[in-house]
Amino acid sequence: MTKKTPQEQFKTTKQRRNGQEIIITGLKLPPPAKRIVLEQNHKKVLNAKITRINKNGSVSLTIKRINHLPKINQTRLHTEEVVFPGKYELRLNVKP
Repeated sequence: MTKKTPQEQFKTTKQRRNGQEIIITGLKLPPPAKRIVLEQNHKKVLNAKITRINKNGSVSLTIKRINHLPKINQTRLHTEEVVFPGKYELRLNVKP
């Protein structure tokens, strides 16, 4: 079994920046997990909000912790709930 890269776990479809906030829209790919892994790109995430977007509306997920792994260039957003495959919006507040 090979490990998936961040691009194989969460596929970004749209990204925009609003000051210190980065808004990312994308697709979480299988398998279900309790985290979303992103490339760090030398930015430190101070806090985040994850929203699942589906046909019944939007559901916010509770962030348990944020791990920064600079040696492998990753930021991991751990949640209380299981993150199933589908469309998500991430709002990240980054350190300037």
